[in-house]
Amino acid sequence: MGNYLLYCEDLAGIVALNLLLQEKHKIIGIIDCSGRLIELALQKGSTIYRNIQLLPAEALEEVDSIMIGVDTEPLATELKKELTARFPQKKIYTLLDPEYLPTFLALRQTSLQQLITDEPQVMPIKYGNDDVLVFVDNKAEAKRARKVLEKEVIAFMHSLIKPSMVIYDVGANIGTHSLILGRQQPNCQIHAFEPETLNYWKLLRNIGLNKLTNIKPHLIAAGAKREIRFLSLQGQISGLGQHSLQKTVSNLTTPVEVWDLDSYVKKKKAPSPNLAKIDVEGFELQVLKGMSNLLKTKKPQLIIEVHEALMDKVKLETFLKKRNYKFKEIAHQKKRSFIYAYAGEAKIPKGKAPAKG
Repeated sequence: MGNYLLYCEDLAGIVALNLLLQEKHKIIGIIDCSGRLIELALQKGSTIYRNIQLLPAEALEEVDSIMIGVDTEPLATELKKELTARFPQKKIYTLLDPEYLPTFLALRQTSLQQLITDEPQVMPIKYGNDDVLVFVDNKAEAKRARKVLEKEVIAFMHSLIKPSMVIYDVGANIGTHSLILGRQQPNCQIHAFEPETLNYWKLLRNIGLNKLTNIKPHLIAAGAKREIRFLSLQGQISGLGQHSLQKTVSNLTTPVEVWDLDSYVKKKKAPSPNLAKIDVEGFELQVLKGMSNLLKTKKPQLIIEVHEALMDKVKLETFLKKRNYKFKEIAHQKKRSFIYAYAGEAKIPKGKAPAKG
């Protein structure tokens, strides 16, 4: 057991705090550069300082180790170098160090559930006769929330749904599609998969805001096999939607758990999907490879968003053909299209011809 100073920024700080408490370390103080822990009153009895200069000298003397509660690279490594140079006598660790990474990933989902407060900033999103509430804290997120509902695609999905269906929303972001489906299809069970921490936190809040009990969130990425990969972040603002496992979109990365859905269903005892919406910024083929057994045995219907600049549409169609799936473009918007894929004798719902946009 050591005497730790926790140096943290934003949401990863609460995960680092829980990690240190779980391992029964003594926390001498917390440097909360973002103010997130102060704002949410989650310090759990520890003294919080806004910067390291405010830490009393006697407290610093008592510290033998510093944990950096940051989950993005290269920031974590840069802070480690900076603090090592500044405090050469102290042991410096980050959440992304190999000895801490598995525990960090294991604690992240439950830790984020602590961050749901009672007074979020919300905006209503209207679809048909129903409203859903969406938590927003930046203009980009509000703009995306208003535009994300491709109405012809949502309408098409509704035409496929039958009571008690299991629906997978793979690449759920902050949950807008899941919320609409959850509101309008109360007898269906929706599983929302989102690997990025900030988006997942918003997803949790949005489910709670709308009091929907038929949506189950999962803090993972879907892929071809079970592994830990680094997600390339468009930025540190949630809701942007262009984070990618397929290509580098910035120099910021964060570790995420990747599961093939075949294994996830088996090991987590999750129900198999009847319908899956897949929007994963060019990683769609990897998701499909990871659900090969489900495609063979359960034959779920698929709605796939294809970003033409990020993936080869021909490879996707070839993969589906080999598994006896038929497919039809149901919408096209600039450089992305939406494909409906189905096995066997499933048919395009009457009156739902492909739409061009």
